[in-house]
Amino acid sequence: MRFSLIAAFFLIMGCSTAQTKNSYLKPVDQSQEDPTFKIFVQDLKTAIAQKDSHFIKKILASDVQYTFGGDLGRKSAREGFMKYYNVSNPQSDFWKHIARVLELGCKKTESHHFVCPSLYSLWDIHLNVFSYAVSTHDNTPLYKEPNNASPVIQKASYEILKLAQDQKNQGWYTIDLGSDKRAYIQEDQAWSPIDYRMEFNRVGSGWEMEYFIAGE
Repeated sequence: MRFSLIAAFFLIMGCSTAQTKNSYLKPVDQSQEDPTFKIFVQDLKTAIAQKDSHFIKKILASDVQYTFGGDLGRKSAREGFMKYYNVSNPQSDFWKHIARVLELGCKKTESHHFVCPSLYSLWDIHLNVFSYAVSTHDNTPLYKEPNNASPVIQKASYEILKLAQDQKNQGWYTIDLGSDKRAYIQEDQAWSPIDYRMEFNRVGSGWEMEYFIAGE
């Protein structure tokens, strides 16, 4: 998938002013529909658990996309990817992000690619990508303040939540409950359309990562 296609996707969704109330979106996982992709995902999960940077480099497409901006001075897209995400470092946030993306399942496209997380393909294009996030578990707590010791105001199960305009608390989403009321949900308990996502394309008998990217 080219940058222009990704940009167009966000342009369409970002221009929308649609509102939502009591809407829900649950992740799906269609990776088992293709036996070869099922095995690939299992191998990828093992590589993530082992922080195997060689495996990651091996599955990257030659033109893998990882940023919306330029990356001057890189020898190749693969080398740029590995450096940009610091994949060789077992402590890199890359490992946390890619594990999270796989956790939310992969959806098969009409062109027989797989997009992960599935929520990226399932997202309603009429919902502004900057204004909403979805809780990714059953009974996800929404706190009064951005800390786990704060009282739980309510719980959300795969519910699409409206984001407050100001997002100032690292590790938390600020939720607009309406009537000047707010709540907070941990970032690892929710997903936004501008969070990390990736796509895999079958090449020969294997699979390649076309992009792994976040942002607008």
